[in-house]
Amino acid sequence: MKYTDKQVKKAEKGDILEFADKAGVELVHTGHNEYKGVEHDSLVVTPSRNAWFWNSRNVGGIGALSFAKEYLLSEENLDKKERFLKAMDIVTKAGINEAETKEIKREPFKFNPKEIDKRFNKAPAYLIQKRGLNKNLIQELHAQGIIEQDKFGNALFLWRDPETKEIKGATKQGTWINHEKFGKRGTLKRIEPNSTYGYGFSFDSIDITQ
Repeated sequence: MKYTDKQVKKAEKGDILEFADKAGVELVHTGHNEYKGVEHDSLVVTPSRNAWFWNSRNVGGIGALSFAKEYLLSEENLDKKERFLKAMDIVTKAGINEAETKEIKREPFKFNPKEIDKRFNKAPAYLIQKRGLNKNLIQELHAQGIIEQDKFGNALFLWRDPETKEIKGATKQGTWINHEKFGKRGTLKRIEPNSTYGYGFSFDSIDITQ
């Protein structure tokens, strides 16, 4: 099937929130200008820009067509043309409206070093014992200043610029369980306010056998 330039442009400008709702992608409102995925909580949608970013995959884009190609069809083994045509078919059939974008002033991310607890005991205990992560990996990432612990015992996954090592944002993972407060997940998990768009938690390959 062929699509006209007009159809493609409409799909590219399609409202992500409306499309996600019709496509069955559950999002939760986590801020005045932010939604996060329920199935994949590293997925962040920014309505003011009609943009999305999947932090764990380091991929994102603008508009419904981009979202369909790179997120909705992420697990399907399709070549470039097949992916485009299938995404266009899904977005077109959804019959969504074009998004109305607007610029919202955002303060730059500021990290307070005093937030870090030098003890680093509760975070590794949770990540190793509860989440089953390798002890050597956690110790090495902590030594590199990528995983820290805050004053409340939460694990801090710092978003560092790969070149400058500047902290551009952070993800906070709670280490104590409270289903009444945090629902089914049971623990706090959030991206810190004003974390820089386009960055995420990442690190180079590490030999944890050494």
